[in-house]
Amino acid sequence: MDQRAFERKMAGTRRHSDAPMREGGGRSMRGFPAESGNADPLRVLLIEDDQCDARIIREMLCNAGDPFEVLHREHLAAGLSALAGGGIAVVLLDSCLPDCCGAEGVARLRDAAPDVPVLILSADDDGGMAIAGLQSGAQDYLVKGRIDADLLSRSIRYAVERTKAAVRLRRQEEEYRLLFEQMPERCYLFEILRDEQGDPADYRCLDLNLRAEEALGCSRDASVGKTITGVFGAIEEDWRTLLDTVARSGAGRHAELHSPLAGLPQYASVYRPEYDRLAVIVYDISGQIDAEEALIRRTWALENRVRELGTLYRISRLIGTAAVTPEDIVRGAVDLLPGGFQYPDITGVRVAAGGIVHATEGFPEMCPGIRAEIRFAGIPEGWIEIRYRDAPAKGDPFLMEERDLVHAVAGMIGRALARIRIEDALRQSEERYRSLFNAMHEGFALCEIICDDTGKPCDYCFLDVNPAFERLIGLARDSVLGQRVHDALPEIDPVLIEIGGRVALTGEPAQYEHYNPVLRRWHEGFAYSPARGQFATLFVDITERREAEDALSESEAKYREVVEGANIIILRSDGSGIITFCNEYATRFFGYREDELVGRSALGTIIPDIETSGRDLEAMLVDIIAQPERYIDNVHENIRKNGERVWIRWRNRPIYDGHGRMKELLSVGIDITEQIKAEEALRESEEKFRAITQRSFDMIFTSDRQGIITYISPAVERLLGYAPAEIVGGSCRDYVLPSSIHAFASASRELLRGDDVEALQVELIKKDGSSAVIEINASPILRSDAVAGIQCTGRDITERVLMENLKQQAYDQIERNIEQFAVLGDHIRHPLQVIMGWADVAADEYSEKIHEQVRRINEIIRQLDQGWVESRKIREFLRRNE
Repeated sequence: MDQRAFERKMAGTRRHSDAPMREGGGRSMRGFPAESGNADPLRVLLIEDDQCDARIIREMLCNAGDPFEVLHREHLAAGLSALAGGGIAVVLLDSCLPDCCGAEGVARLRDAAPDVPVLILSADDDGGMAIAGLQSGAQDYLVKGRIDADLLSRSIRYAVERTKAAVRLRRQEEEYRLLFEQMPERCYLFEILRDEQGDPADYRCLDLNLRAEEALGCSRDASVGKTITGVFGAIEEDWRTLLDTVARSGAGRHAELHSPLAGLPQYASVYRPEYDRLAVIVYDISGQIDAEEALIRRTWALENRVRELGTLYRISRLIGTAAVTPEDIVRGAVDLLPGGFQYPDITGVRVAAGGIVHATEGFPEMCPGIRAEIRFAGIPEGWIEIRYRDAPAKGDPFLMEERDLVHAVAGMIGRALARIRIEDALRQSEERYRSLFNAMHEGFALCEIICDDTGKPCDYCFLDVNPAFERLIGLARDSVLGQRVHDALPEIDPVLIEIGGRVALTGEPAQYEHYNPVLRRWHEGFAYSPARGQFATLFVDITERREAEDALSESEAKYREVVEGANIIILRSDGSGIITFCNEYATRFFGYREDELVGRSALGTIIPDIETSGRDLEAMLVDIIAQPERYIDNVHENIRKNGERVWIRWRNRPIYDGHGRMKELLSVGIDITEQIKAEEALRESEEKFRAITQRSFDMIFTSDRQGIITYISPAVERLLGYAPAEIVGGSCRDYVLPSSIHAFASASRELLRGDDVEALQVELIKKDGSSAVIEINASPILRSDAVAGIQCTGRDITERVLMENLKQQAYDQIERNIEQFAVLGDHIRHPLQVIMGWADVAADEYSEKIHEQVRRINEIIRQLDQGWVESRKIREFLRRNE
């Protein structure tokens, strides 16, 4: 049978097997869409209470490449009614509806239509809700703001195809089991118990069909697990030999035997489908001698079927292993598939799946064979090839059942690979859940409610708790698991039992706050029901919050008292500039009543459109709303009700919502009109001072505490030859000659102490290398009673100092002349008196000449005395006119 014929046959089989499940209109009994080709639109049931979100989902599905027919319901109850009408291919369920929330809706939909896939739509990425929904049977969890038309369409298609595959797999497994159970022959499956050398020592019963149960006269449960002697009693030697031979060699054997196992003459077929398994099929041949040939043909066909079933069973067991990997599946299929064919010794197998390729040794490339694609959800995942080495030249060497076997195995491998992927994803999800469960700050407890005889909740039992529960309640996990709450917490508040019972029995979630008098702590919790009779609670310690709220209430009362009584302007406005609050001082200051300010735009009410300076205040207000952080401290002109313009310094603080958008602006203002006027007057004064300074004949300069020049007037160029730009930034000390350093340093210390310095004479270096004597008057610049710098005026007194030096030299010369005159008069008068005395005594002819010369000398001395007197008069005159 060629490939196309096989596919036509399988298509007919599917139509035949599906026929009992169909109802009128081409729909399945459980609402699953009939397989009618890709052109038929899928009916999508959208359960969404938000009309805007529903419209967006409809538009997405209309824009998708696949055809969809959307049926919209706003409540879960209405959705269940629509689902009961049939024809629904997939359900899109909002995670939070008015009549249900989260995993509860998924569970109710799955109960109503198990074969219709459910996809959860949520407004936010809630990992806990996603896990709960998937555990309740949802196919996927989609966040509304993160999906587009293509992703939504692909998710729906994948969910539908996964559900179809799961339904087909379940039906196939039911068919295989039904075939085994309904076989007219007695079928047994034994486990081979081997000794230390690997030889068969005994056999344990693993399974048997209904016909075998009837022959034994006991149920399957009574036989499974017993050894072969425990099931059948004594086993004759020929049966033991047959079983041991097949167990050792692995080759199937068929024999006609008489034994308690066979009863009357029976024909037995024994196979070893696995190394430690034996399959035994017993045929009743008593009274059937005339039909021996037909029985042989039937036995051969059955042997082929058993061989195929054994191969399918072994592959199914391999695929069903918990820790199986894609590589194990590929290699196992290559090793096991030859056992399902007539000639296993010459059967070559090659399997490619999941990126892994494996083949039997010496796989024949050129021989004709069977090829089956491994698919999942219609997507090729690999292929299986079967070829015979030394195959017959003519005819088809393969049976139709063998071709069916290959395609069946291909389908099993495709489903297994999909299952592995899903299990890996689920395992990762569970690991993330467990990590979150252990790391979460909220306490968690899963409990089962206990009711009294009247059905009233009276207690509950702890099923699971997380580390945060231990930390918040103070009880170890091992000490509460399996315990009743009255045993673990004897002083439990009955209100908590009532809340837990209501949630567990009605399924309605509840939120509560509770004070624990033992722990003296406040807890806030949220309880929901993950399953009937159970409730889970998430709770946090809110003691600090409650205390803070109490303190906040008190603080708010004080705050309102302060705000209402404060002599400052306090306003609050929304994101569009509308005033939402003002204090009493603000109403008095602007001249409005409170109802005249609140609800009105600040622009045009207390803020003019254009400032007196010409600044556009409307544009400024728009920018404040868009970028409030740039206007934390802002000064602008305002207007009172009477039209008076005032200046206010505003401190603005934006208040943001949970999405980072500014919802309000808190503004605190201080009237600085007088300050602005004073600053204007000061600015005018400074401008006048600067004009005077710039035209001053004296040099005016300022410096900081370290002596660095911060300003110097243009007169410095006339006095020292430097341009002001050459001086500013330099140190005063750099221009002082060494002879004046000591006086300059002493004056600097006085100024830094806060004292004034007057008439300080320092010699400074001029730009041309010469020097100039500058008389400096300086005073400290004070800020907050501390010296912040020094201001100085300097005048060039070089010529005056030179004149004073010359005058001092004249004084000194006059003093010396006076002293010389006095000395000369004394030194001449006394000798002349002696000479005059000698002349008078001698009285000779020379006496007269001596007297004449003495008179001449006395005249000269008289003239010298006159000069001394004049010199003293000149000195006194000069001193009087300094």
